[in-house]
Amino acid sequence: MVELPLERNFIVKLCIGIASTVIHGNYKQKVDPMSEYINGTSKIIRTERGLSINGTRLLLYDVMDFYMLGYPREAIRDRLLLTDSQIDSALTYIDAHQEEVVAEYQQILQAAEENRVYWDERLREHLANRPVTLLSPEQATLRAKFQNWKERREVARCNS
Repeated sequence: MVELPLERNFIVKLCIGIASTVIHGNYKQKVDPMSEYINGTSKIIRTERGLSINGTRLLLYDVMDFYMLGYPREAIRDRLLLTDSQIDSALTYIDAHQEEVVAEYQQILQAAEENRVYWDERLREHLANRPVTLLSPEQATLRAKFQNWKERREVARCNS
């Protein structure tokens, strides 16, 4: 590796195969090559959950869902409580890397669906093997009162 004289907040990005090495000050860090660096910090980072907006717990896919449904930039920003800089970075990143982001999102959705199917089946098995428990008279009375209250509330909501 070539030694470069570095000033504070100076960034050099060297492409090495799939990943890149970012030199920031005296620190070296392996990063995702799709990340974009602005003033020494990435606006979009890769976490164990997927591509995220730096400084938030929001995934890039949260923004992408609204964006693909045609929501305006300001509505997405306000709905997800993002700054102008964060929403601009997210939308720019989505536009610049749309194929990669969509492909990765599809993999995540497929894995989530497989996970949901697995746990639904486990729940069905659990409920099928669970012994039937009878309600005590007090529990049955409370349940009937609660059901009555729900029905009155629904009627009142429909009439208003």
